[in-house]
Amino acid sequence: IDFDKKFPLDENIFDFALLFNVLEHVWDTRNLLSESFRILNPGGKIYGLVPFLFRYHKDPSDYWRFTDESLKKLLHEAGYSEIEVYSHGVGCFTVSVNTFSNLFRFKIIIAFVWLVAIFLDMLLSKIWKQNKTYYLGLFFIARKP
Repeated sequence: IDFDKKFPLDENIFDFALLFNVLEHVWDTRNLLSESFRILNPGGKIYGLVPFLFRYHKDPSDYWRFTDESLKKLLHEAGYSEIEVYSHGVGCFTVSVNTFSNLFRFKIIIAFVWLVAIFLDMLLSKIWKQNKTYYLGLFFIARKP
């Protein structure tokens, strides 16, 4: 299916749609979300995951990074309700480790650095609320009324 065009599928035929690491690779995200809405049964749900602070990864193209506000607005405009967006990979240390962990050669070092980063972010989040504004990506769920 070409996600930038009308899907060659009937309306109201699926109970759920999965868009894991897809939206950033589609130029016409509004079309993808509205076509996904069209093919969902009433009460059907869409589940998705998008990167935020993540490297450019062409496959075949990499167009977008979404905030929670943009996802909520796009999903609402497509007709979805009960929209929920959750950040994952939260914290400046976690984001930094994700960016630089490929520099380490040994998996045991990578695992240790990740554990330290997660621990430091847990501590930092208690005293610095803005630490939660650093995240690797967003997970979303929405329902077709």
